[in-house]
Amino acid sequence: MRYATLPLAAALLAALTIPAHAMQTQAPLTISTCEVGAMEPVAPVDSGPVMDGRTVYLSFTNTGTTTVDRATFKISHGGNHYTIVDVGRFTPGALIEHRFFGYANDRAPSEDAAACTVETTHFSNGTRWSQ
Repeated sequence: MRYATLPLAAALLAALTIPAHAMQTQAPLTISTCEVGAMEPVAPVDSGPVMDGRTVYLSFTNTGTTTVDRATFKISHGGNHYTIVDVGRFTPGALIEHRFFGYANDRAPSEDAAACTVETTHFSNGTRWSQ
């Protein structure tokens, strides 16, 4: 009987060494705003030609306990899909409100609902979460 508890103890020890973020099933960021604006002229930073584009409005809160320093979002609008990588210091509890100018260039009506999901996050302590 003494040896029967050894595998159980080893399994318990292995479970305790997995980072908490690796076991987390729910995204550590909660999205509160996900909108794609109307088409508008956008001038590139490098003074290239003016093009039409849309602004993506994205706001989220870090609902975890560790600062996030990079988040990848998937945006769907009008049958098109976009990826936005947001880099910064997103501390727990802070509401982050960002606008990404000229990001989407689809021709779907602006009143079409956009869908946003958190795909991955990287934490300041080096751990990661992914869907």
